[in-house]
Amino acid sequence: MHCGHPVVGAEASKLLIEAADMAIVGQHEISLRKIQQAVKLEEKSWLLRLKLGILYDAKASSGEVALQRLADREFSEAMRLGPLEREVHAARIERISRRGGLELLRAEYTEKQVGQPIFAECLRMVEAMEKAAKLTIPQESIPPPAENYRAKMFLVASLLTGVGTFGMMIKMIVKSQNDAEYVFVGRGDFWASLVCLTGTMILGLEFLRASGKLKK
Repeated sequence: MHCGHPVVGAEASKLLIEAADMAIVGQHEISLRKIQQAVKLEEKSWLLRLKLGILYDAKASSGEVALQRLADREFSEAMRLGPLEREVHAARIERISRRGGLELLRAEYTEKQVGQPIFAECLRMVEAMEKAAKLTIPQESIPPPAENYRAKMFLVASLLTGVGTFGMMIKMIVKSQNDAEYVFVGRGDFWASLVCLTGTMILGLEFLRASGKLKK
């Protein structure tokens, strides 16, 4: 399976860190502008395109529907630039699942999985989403059906990104133990794990909001 992350220049990396910091403290508008600036510097980075698409999609879902077209564009660019990247497909699956497109995704990845481990993994993600959507919870403990579905999707997505982040961190720790010259900061894995961690936190907050445990 193709792995690794595109090299992001120093200025774009700085903007990426600043965007993550702003997102953590709830300054999503500033975070969005930082990512937009980073994309202008590195237009061919699937990682930055994906991050921007996720932010546009989140704002579109919260009511700014005009941004949906921009989200579509950035997701398409991320897929074009990183067609075999796990993070791109995980975000795409989560996004399409919220629109009720799991059946089409299953057919697509079933056809593509032969000879490509990444697509077999994507098929497993789709199956996990389908199982999550069928979970039964006592009626009195859940919000209205549409909100409950959103909550499930956010929960599964946050778990997927959380597991991915944990795996990348373990990988970096192992590398640092085996290579005395290995450093965390400045490497693609470091920035990717930082983005995934931020995404996990944002998805976790969205889950709490959608499930009614946190006021919107």
